Amino acid sequence: MDIKALLKQKKSVKSSITKLLKKTEDEIRELNNVSLLVRKNRFLELRTEIKDIFNSIIPSCEDRDEETYCTEKDDILDELEAVLVSIDTQLAPPVVNSDFEARKQNSDQVSVSSQSAEVKLPTLSLPIFSGATEEGLAFSDLFEAAVSNNQNLTGAQKLQYLKGSLKSDALKIVNSLSITNDNFEIAWKLLKDRYFNKREIVSSLMKKFINITPLSGESSTQILNLIDSTKEFVRTLESLEYKIDLTTDTLLMHIILFKLDTNSRIWFERTFSTDVIPKLDELLQFLATQARSITSSTSKRNVQKKVTLVASKAQSQCPLCNKDHSLSSADTRTNGIAQIQFIPHFPSQSSFKTEVYVVNKIVGMLPHQNLDLSYSDLFNDLTLADPMFHKSSQVDILLGIDLTLPLLKGQTLSMGEDKPFAVRSELGWVIGGKASSFSPTLHVNNIHLVSDDLIHKFWELDSVPQTHPLTSLERSCEEYFKETHSRDKDGRYIVRLPFNSCPTQLGKSKQTAIRRLFSIERHLSCDPEKYNRYRQFMNEYLKLNHMIVVPESELDKPNSYYLPHHAVLRDSSSTTKLRVVFDGSCKTSSGHSLNDCLMVGPRVQPELFQILIQFRVFQVAVCADVEKMFRQIKVHEDDVDWQRILWRNSPEDAIREYRLVTVTYGTACAPFLSTRTLRQLALDEVKNYPLASKATLCNFYVDDLLGGAGSREEAIQLVTEMQAMMKKGGFHLRKWISNEPSIFREVFIDSQEKEFVHLDDGDCKVLGLGWSPSLDVFRFTVVPDQLEATYTKRGVLSQMARVFDPLGLLSPCVIFMKILLQQLWQGKFSWDQPLSDELSSIWRTFQEELHLLKRVTFPRYVLKPNAVVEVHGFCDASEKAYCAAIYIRCISIDSIR
Repeated sequence: MDIKALLKQKKSVKSSITKLLKKTEDEIRELNNVSLLVRKNRFLELRTEIKDIFNSIIPSCEDRDEETYCTEKDDILDELEAVLVSIDTQLAPPVVNSDFEARKQNSDQVSVSSQSAEVKLPTLSLPIFSGATEEGLAFSDLFEAAVSNNQNLTGAQKLQYLKGSLKSDALKIVNSLSITNDNFEIAWKLLKDRYFNKREIVSSLMKKFINITPLSGESSTQILNLIDSTKEFVRTLESLEYKIDLTTDTLLMHIILFKLDTNSRIWFERTFSTDVIPKLDELLQFLATQARSITSSTSKRNVQKKVTLVASKAQSQCPLCNKDHSLSSADTRTNGIAQIQFIPHFPSQSSFKTEVYVVNKIVGMLPHQNLDLSYSDLFNDLTLADPMFHKSSQVDILLGIDLTLPLLKGQTLSMGEDKPFAVRSELGWVIGGKASSFSPTLHVNNIHLVSDDLIHKFWELDSVPQTHPLTSLERSCEEYFKETHSRDKDGRYIVRLPFNSCPTQLGKSKQTAIRRLFSIERHLSCDPEKYNRYRQFMNEYLKLNHMIVVPESELDKPNSYYLPHHAVLRDSSSTTKLRVVFDGSCKTSSGHSLNDCLMVGPRVQPELFQILIQFRVFQVAVCADVEKMFRQIKVHEDDVDWQRILWRNSPEDAIREYRLVTVTYGTACAPFLSTRTLRQLALDEVKNYPLASKATLCNFYVDDLLGGAGSREEAIQLVTEMQAMMKKGGFHLRKWISNEPSIFREVFIDSQEKEFVHLDDGDCKVLGLGWSPSLDVFRFTVVPDQLEATYTKRGVLSQMARVFDPLGLLSPCVIFMKILLQQLWQGKFSWDQPLSDELSSIWRTFQEELHLLKRVTFPRYVLKPNAVVEVHGFCDASEKAYCAAIYIRCISIDSIR
């Protein structure tokens, strides 16, 4: 199966997993043991499916995508493992502590043994199906879990069980089939085609839902039955993979609304202003509150006085003028004093009258920001004075102490340390206490096509780089670096992490790091060679003192952050094939990560285009890169605990804690700290090494040097200065390349150093461009996709976007692709729709000729010694495209170039 089909299959299975996970999370407390077992078996099937799909994708994908797929696989398996544990926990019998129960009941007569005798549960019977459409889905799920998917049963045994589980019309369909292994699949298919048809099931459900009996009055039993029927209908639709969108939600809400009695409908309409469209969940929540109120009032009729005040979920009517605005916005005034009456948001004889003083604003919004929904879940079982206490809203009424104290009943309910508590009052339970000062986590689902991202970069390469002024945050980061960086006795730089907010408010991260460590160990255990490289990388970290063990006395230090880590493979690298990357974006228990608290910093190096253009004016080109540049820069000792990691060489070893004491790849500020430190070195040493300082400021792109000189002698001086200056800052240059390799023989006398010099005649890569140092020319190697019978827009764009031409040397080819791109959009082709014969023929011909680009070479060096240089610009436009080009014309004594 090709990679496209595998990715499509992965998307489908992953979607099923996501839906089932959400459904299970919502329903796990309500499911009985049989349903839990069915759900568990389905999760096990999905786990096997998704593992098989990833095991097929990973060997077939490109190297740069392998780590992404591996991480995605581990995350999905971790989620599945977590839900399976939750189901097993739910299935396990509870362990009751007798002392705790005795204290809880305040009774000395009750004694529960924590070691009760085992109770033999009754044998579960298979469900009986008669042919009722609404029962088909439940029967199908249960029978498949118990019988169809049981590998220990033969087909004949399964068919015997099936016949024993059928009656009436359903039995007639399969009764004529003899009991054989082959006939089970035939019988099961006949039943599925007849009774388990999604369309028939949905049609039956809709009829049943529409025909729900309307409420005849204020009956809590009828209301609860209506809520249960509605929730059952919605859950069944979701299990059939029917999405409840906004339109469907509104329709279902109105169907239920017209099932209510007149009073209930009036009270519900009062809850919302005229321009707000309620949601189904809000209607069901209103009905649940109403049912509790009716039950409570019925069971306490001997109470002479009952006052209930419930806050509105939306903007309520003004008690003075009955318009849709808050009390403070009312135009009606009575010398600042008004008599108002509070009416609860559900049918009740109770009301609350008092005099109030009307002002424009009582206090600010309370709470100051919306709290996490988990706070609301803590008090689900209580009748609250303000059910929407977790939502930030205006305060309409401020009661004085003389009214408040008589309303309090003295009973307090605590939910734990640093969590809100509830105080019982005549108005209902009132919520107070502490809440996290962090803003609520925003979950954003960002869906985009990879091709769109590639197309953006494809177009961006032709754009002229623009200079943007520094933002205030970037200026702050730059100033902080200037104020806090230093050098140790060996000249190595020490930097501080540039925090934009206080990191002490970060939540707990250790458990997540442990889980991620287990995950990477499982992944690596399937590839011993990769596991060995991973160990070598981490052992090198230790050997070079780039990470150190956390002393036992500091293990519980509160101000710390644990970085998860994973591997990135780069087979094209000539030095490090595997590199361990640390995840500074991993969220803590507070919903924030280390990277959320760090400033990214400004760009401090020239743009790629500028560096490549400068690279073409040097007669002698010199390239190199800084070995382990990030890790040559120390992090201040006060900040290293924000860079803790967990590691062990083998799953049999104990997990140990380490501090990363150098700039760490994966943190938001690492690129800035490393490039800014390199720039600082050039500024600090400009007097001692003028050539090297200028090259570092103008010819570095991250850790790659693309420089040169106008003569061989100057190039030798440049290489000599670069080596010396870098050494003073604790850096080391390696992988030297030049079109004049003889200069290295004079500079590097030490044979060990020569091992880091490129002396071959073969091509190499410089910032993504192919360069032949011996011929001193650029080459382009574009590997075309395999020719196909039909082409789609997705396939064509994928090939186009892989053309990397930052200097515009391939513009005659690129412009052809862009014109074809316009035609694809004008033709309104969908992503996977086959192209027309005409466009397919054009693209096939172009693709067949694409490999010829490798024959085309471009001279790197565009000038000539002692020549007159002319610069010529040219531009033109047509109905299809426009282009501009700049040429350099060199006129010397013997030739014109």
